[in-house]
Amino acid sequence: MTVDHYNVNIHKNYITMSIFLLFFQSVFFYPIHSENAVKNSASGFDLEIKIVNIKNNSGQIALRLLDGKKGIVTQQFVSINNKTSTLTIKDLSKGKYAVQIYHDENRNGKLDFNFLGIPKEGYGFSNDARGFMSEPAFEKQLFPHDKDQMIQIKLSY
Repeated sequence: MTVDHYNVNIHKNYITMSIFLLFFQSVFFYPIHSENAVKNSASGFDLEIKIVNIKNNSGQIALRLLDGKKGIVTQQFVSINNKTSTLTIKDLSKGKYAVQIYHDENRNGKLDFNFLGIPKEGYGFSNDARGFMSEPAFEKQLFPHDKDQMIQIKLSY
C-alpha cells in the first residue's frame, strides 16, 4: 500500500466519521420537532369560546366549563360586545369538555325562568346541544380538546 493510498483511506474514514458525528449530534442534541408540539406538550392547548346570537348587549354571559366527569374547570362572567362574546382559556389540558352558558341580562347571577319553568334569558351548550323540556344529555355537550381550537355556541331564547 502506498502512502497516497493510505492518505486517501484516512481521508475517507475522516469524512465518514464526521458525517456520523454530525448526524448523531443533530439527532440527540437538536431534536426535530414542531414549535406547536413543544409548546402544547408541556402546557396544554388554548380554547377560544365564541358566543353568538345574543339578543342584546345588556348584562353579561355566565359561562361554565366542565371536564368529562362533570367537574367544574372554570366559571366566570364574560362581557358582551356587539351582540357577541368571546373568552379564551389558555393551557387547557387534553381531554373532553362541555361548556354551558346563559345570558344574564339583568345581572342577578342566575338564569331566570317564567312561571312555567321556561328560561326567560338566552342559554346554550357546546356542540349547540339541545334537550327536550330539559338540559341536553351531558354526553351531547362533550367535545374533544387535543389542539388549539375555537368553538362557537349559539344562544337560544
